[in-house]
Amino acid sequence: MIGRYAPTGSREQTYPDVSGVVYLTDSTSKDGKPRPCAIAYSGKKRKPDWNFFFRTAEQRETKIEFWLESLRAKQQRRIERAAERKAARKAFANPFKVGDILTCSWGYEQTNVDFYQVVDVTPKGLKMRQIAADTTETGFMSGTTTPCRDAFLSDSPVIQKHLQIGYQGMVYVPMKYGSASKWNGKPCYRSWYA
Repeated sequence: MIGRYAPTGSREQTYPDVSGVVYLTDSTSKDGKPRPCAIAYSGKKRKPDWNFFFRTAEQRETKIEFWLESLRAKQQRRIERAAERKAARKAFANPFKVGDILTCSWGYEQTNVDFYQVVDVTPKGLKMRQIAADTTETGFMSGTTTPCRDAFLSDSPVIQKHLQIGYQGMVYVPMKYGSASKWNGKPCYRSWYA
């Protein structure tokens, strides 16, 4: 691959099953002892996964085998995760219903909380509108907030969103700043400045 360092006179060993390549060289130390060396690359990387000198050629082979096993395990995990995601998408059922309340917590240096009420559902999405919230101050510029069901904000348009399946099958609604999920019924922490 262009841009990869390979010592002059090195022997290239390729491993197409894991998109790996190792460049082997045999040099000698100052005291005349052999110094096997190997540089390993995986995928399309320009920087090596590792670049070592070894005491013996056997140590070098052991390192290469260990590296190949880890690449194969990583490749297998990637295949399994893709199959799990595909199965989750196929078995997906919209868990939301009209009237559900969603919460979206976001912010930097302060915690903003927005509440939304579901007004329509589709097999893989929903429509929602932002609703008002009731805030109780419990500390310095901080407090808890709860949604006010059916109290739609006057300037709140209907927002249509496609649902996403996250880690361990959790369903969420992607938002501009983070994501929204079903409100758990407990007051949410929020903070503000000025």
